[in-house]
Amino acid sequence: VKGGFSVTVMGQRAFCPISQIDNKYTENPADHVGQTYVFEIVKIEENGRNIVVSRRRLLAREAEIQAEKIWGTLAVGQVLEGTVSTLKPYGAFVDVGGIEGLLHVSELSFNRVNDPKDMLSVGQKLNVAIKDIDQAKKKISLSLKSLLKDPWIEVTDSLSVGLVIKGKITRLAQFGAFVEVQAGVEGLIHVSELAERHVVHP
Repeated sequence: VKGGFSVTVMGQRAFCPISQIDNKYTENPADHVGQTYVFEIVKIEENGRNIVVSRRRLLAREAEIQAEKIWGTLAVGQVLEGTVSTLKPYGAFVDVGGIEGLLHVSELSFNRVNDPKDMLSVGQKLNVAIKDIDQAKKKISLSLKSLLKDPWIEVTDSLSVGLVIKGKITRLAQFGAFVEVQAGVEGLIHVSELAERHVVHP
């Protein structure tokens, strides 16, 4: 119905606002039609002719209980399976069994990532490692990069002083230019090494 759902509770007709049918955004309301749920009565008026119910309140309390259980089992370095719940310019929030952790853009890859949307999508499942835990603030920092092979380990085997290689210039600074010599590995050409002449700015 307009604004929500008509729900039959104990033989009585009640109303559940669309915002109260789930603890996440309801993209397709028709998915809930015909389903049997447990509701909490939040309002009774007009001798029972106006009843308002909520399912979201119950789900929120269940999620809090589940989250408290999970907090007691977390440890730095632990690898968890998670689901990407939100994407932001600075990273992604990942649901790891009822609580959300931040996967910062700098922890996505050894390669430079400008926008998390280039690598991830909402609903995507992935394994992440716990980088840091703040019990007081109930925040966890996650890392995808720590589960990948460090490209610098390969560099020590494949590169040597005096070797001539091709690279891609990735960014400029007043003191020089950064060059990607292989995926995830950047080198610096100091401004004094750019040319035989004096270079004011790269």
